[in-house]
Amino acid sequence: MDLKRIFLIVLGVLVAVPSCAQNKVKNLAKALDVAVSRQAAKQLPGKVITTRMGSYFYHPVFGYIPSPNASRIYPNMHFAAKQTLPKDDDALIQRAPFFEHQIYKTVIGRKQAFEFGGDIDLVTITQAGYLWRVAHPDKSLKENPYLYDWAQLHVKQAVEESPFHEERTLWEFPNYLLLKHLMRDRFTPTSYAQLYELTSVYPKHITLGNYGFPVKTDDDDYANLLDAYLMLSNPQEMGGYNTYGQYTPFILTKEEHAAADKLLALRMAGEQLPQNPTARELLELAYNRLETHTAPYSQIDENAESGIYKAYPGYKNTQLYRTIKGVLKNQIPLESYHQGYYTLENVDMTHLIVLDAVMGGVDTQNLMEVRRALSAFEKLCADVHPKDADAISHLFILRKNLRIVFDELIDFAEKTQIDWTVGQDPQWQKAELASYAWSLLEGNDLYNLVGRNWKRD
Repeated sequence: MDLKRIFLIVLGVLVAVPSCAQNKVKNLAKALDVAVSRQAAKQLPGKVITTRMGSYFYHPVFGYIPSPNASRIYPNMHFAAKQTLPKDDDALIQRAPFFEHQIYKTVIGRKQAFEFGGDIDLVTITQAGYLWRVAHPDKSLKENPYLYDWAQLHVKQAVEESPFHEERTLWEFPNYLLLKHLMRDRFTPTSYAQLYELTSVYPKHITLGNYGFPVKTDDDDYANLLDAYLMLSNPQEMGGYNTYGQYTPFILTKEEHAAADKLLALRMAGEQLPQNPTARELLELAYNRLETHTAPYSQIDENAESGIYKAYPGYKNTQLYRTIKGVLKNQIPLESYHQGYYTLENVDMTHLIVLDAVMGGVDTQNLMEVRRALSAFEKLCADVHPKDADAISHLFILRKNLRIVFDELIDFAEKTQIDWTVGQDPQWQKAELASYAWSLLEGNDLYNLVGRNWKRD
């Protein structure tokens, strides 16, 4: 059986399995553990360093693991790969791989690899919990009460202390996300090398359904997990997807870094576009990018402010932006009229005009560009079937985002007084467009905009 499929079944992030299948899941979990153990054994280089205090054996995930003799020298240092557990806050827990140069330092000098329990923060408990669970894949974090109690405390405090008491507004969010997984009994953690072995093709978050609107794939949870892993290993390439605050990446061995780089290369290969991409191909790539962000555009806060919230921060600095702009050049929504019905002829292109605006690709001072985006949204709404609940739900999401993008224009409509009898008023054109934006994005019930093309004119 494909190891990735086994892994997917036992992941705690997936939908709970019915009770009648619990035994099957346990057997599959055991099969995964065997595969993981074999993989770890293959990776063990067997390098040994011997000092007067004892021998240290190198492991590609945990760094140097001491022999029992060396462990007795510093009994308060708790290595992830050992069975002993801390008893109090004076203990030192492993929170990073133990490197060769650290073997010859004093206990204080090992602060990078070990941390006093009393000083545990969210970052420390995440990597400490990760290392311990990778070392003991058959054990729940609850079997290490010291780590589990600290983890519980930080998960609770993190949300309480966040700006809006919401998970996705947290600093250190990728660390927090993985910590929550580590606390689940049915989540089986793996090293980066094991993840790479289990992932032949990097999964996508979404595929496209009717009207080119996004539909989550069966692998979406797995993709979210892999993205969190890669944010913690490759912040330069993946850090831009963490759209709230800052975070602290993991400290990894060179072997784990190499495996993470291979996993990242798989991800990047899956994002490559044909030389002349179609509007639909660009829609799929753009929606997959948006789903990667830790603050998803689909969960936009009603109170989000245009100066703070962006569906795609840094969008204008990407190749995706430049490619989309090239495809959209001189394009407009095209409708035809036949036997009393309107038909939107270029649905994907019209949709791409809207999504480009959502991602921040429109110059809000360019009135012609703004009008094109607003017209595209109106015509996209008109072409959606009035009974297609999923499509209408997505239109609500797009409209919320457009409302933020064009916030200044709508504010202008609500606060500026224009003498409409004076055609030469320099603000006339902007005021007319602002009124149109207000009507589409706030003044009208969305259901009044949907389905016009399905009704005889």
